[in-house]
Amino acid sequence: YDGWVHFSEGLPEIQLAFHEAGLSSLLRVAPHGAWVPLLPR
Repeated sequence: YDGWVHFSEGLPEIQLAFHEAGLSSLLRVAPHGAWVPLLPR
């Protein structure tokens, strides 16, 4: 993902993989430096 050299996929490829696996609702993408809760509130 963006800025992580050990990932070769970009965000569109990651989103597509989650979509194809039926897991789109589980993917959270945050701006750099932002916090994202891991559990729903």
